[in-house]
Amino acid sequence: MKTPLSAPGLNKSAGFTIIEQLIAMTVFSVITMIFIAVLNTFIIDYYIGNISTSESTKLRSTLTTIERSIELSTTVPTTVTPPSPNAPGYFCTGNEEYAFYLGSEVPDVPYVMEEFPVPPGNCYAYPQNSTDPQAVSGWAKRTSLFGQYNRLISFKVSQVGSTNLYAISMKLAYSSGGSSGTGDDLLCSPSIASGFGSCRAGSGNLVSFTSPDIICRSGVGSQFCNVSSLQSIVETRITTTP
Repeated sequence: MKTPLSAPGLNKSAGFTIIEQLIAMTVFSVITMIFIAVLNTFIIDYYIGNISTSESTKLRSTLTTIERSIELSTTVPTTVTPPSPNAPGYFCTGNEEYAFYLGSEVPDVPYVMEEFPVPPGNCYAYPQNSTDPQAVSGWAKRTSLFGQYNRLISFKVSQVGSTNLYAISMKLAYSSGGSSGTGDDLLCSPSIASGFGSCRAGSGNLVSFTSPDIICRSGVGSQFCNVSSLQSIVETRITTTP
């Protein structure tokens, strides 16, 4: 009996070899890793841009509010610098007062910066604890200018010579998350060579958050950190009287 002839190539395997499968899996893995890296970069850039825009807008809005208060003031603006990071400072101009804490964030302090109406020429210490009816009434109408995860690094209003010009400077930090969960480890000071607060990898957290050169630490979590600063010079429209 004759054995039937097979068609050429009919006895060859129609599947993939192990080597071909390994090559395919390797190519797929590389493409997946590239996609994930691109997506991660996009997400980080999104957070950086979103937080930067939000914080810059917030700081600009506050500075504009203070500029307007000075322009319309009929009294010499008064600034009381806080004696310590956990004690409030005050800035008063016309019938507006701005109570603030430097270098601290909520809930370590009750607020970062609050604006509220006061009688012209008055400036209240610890307005939230005052029993003065006018202070109580004004404090009830307060507006919070900064919120959670914000630290007011610096705030200064100074008269330029003996003119009606006033220089305003503000620096605001935002930090959330980080390895500590509070964002404290995302901020550092380049002027600190080593140790706590240094910008070197593995350094401990800052002890004081009022250093004028505070910046965001590079690395993991930096997309949740932002430091913004603004300066302005404004002129009172009404002649001030000491």
